[in-house]
Amino acid sequence: MSVSIASKSINTPSGDGTSLGVTAPTGIETGDLLVAYCNIQSGTPTLAGWTRDSTASTGRSHFLYKIAVLADESAVDYTFTFSNGSRGIALFRITGADSSQPDTSNSGSGTSATATITTVTPNPNSLFLFGISTGDSVTHSNYAMATSNPIWIEEYDQGQSNVKVAVASALRPEITATGNITATISSSTAYSAGIFAVRVIPDITVSPSVVDLTASIQAPTVTGDANTSPAVISLTSSVQAPDLTQKNVVLNPNKNSSNWLNPDKS
Repeated sequence: MSVSIASKSINTPSGDGTSLGVTAPTGIETGDLLVAYCNIQSGTPTLAGWTRDSTASTGRSHFLYKIAVLADESAVDYTFTFSNGSRGIALFRITGADSSQPDTSNSGSGTSATATITTVTPNPNSLFLFGISTGDSVTHSNYAMATSNPIWIEEYDQGQSNVKVAVASALRPEITATGNITATISSSTAYSAGIFAVRVIPDITVSPSVVDLTASIQAPTVTGDANTSPAVISLTSSVQAPDLTQKNVVLNPNKNSSNWLNPDKS
C-alpha cells in the first residue's frame, strides 16, 4: 500500500505565546496518521492523545503524532501547549500508514548554513518528513540524503522574523542506510532539525488463493472370495486460503518488537 500526505495545515503567528492552535487538515478519517511538526522556542509541546517522538526531537524542533480516532473526523483545530516564546506548527494527514510509528527517526542541531542529521536505516517505501526549525528569517533548500537520494517536495518554508518552520517530504523505496540527511540554510544560524520516517502498511499477497488437498483412504479388508477395486480410494478437495488482517507487522530488524514477520511465510 502506498503512503502519502493527503492534506496539511500550518500556523506561524508573530509574537510569543504559551499555546498555539492549528486548523485540522481536511478529510481526516479514522486510522489516518496525524503528524505535527513544531518549532517551539521554550518548552515541550503537548496535547492529550498525541505522542512526542523524543528521538526525532531536539532543541526547538519537535515531532508529535497520533492515529486518528472517530472524534478526529469532526475536529476543527488542534491546540498545543508549551512554556512560552515564538512558535510555529505544521500538521499533516497521512494515509497508508501503519498503526506502529515511526519506522525510524533521528535529530540534529548546531549553528551552520547546513542542517545535518546523521544516518538512519528505514524499511522499504518509507515516507520521510524532514523538519527544520530556526529563530531567524532564513530560507531552506537542497534537501538531500547522502545515499539513494529521493525526490524531495518542500511542503512548507514559512514563518516570521523570530520563527521559521521548514518541512520537506520524500518517498524512498530503498532499505539501505541513508547516510547524512542535509539541507541548505540561506545563512549560518542556530538550527534544530528532525527526521521522521513513516512506516507504511506492507502489501501482503496469499498465493495460491485456493489450496488443493489430496488424501488417500485405505479400502476395507475383505474376507472371502471377492475382489475390491480400487484398492485405494483417492480423495481430492480444495480449501479456501484464509483471509489476512494486517496487525502491526514489524519489518525493521533494528527495532525491538515481539511481533516479527517470518520472511519464509506468506
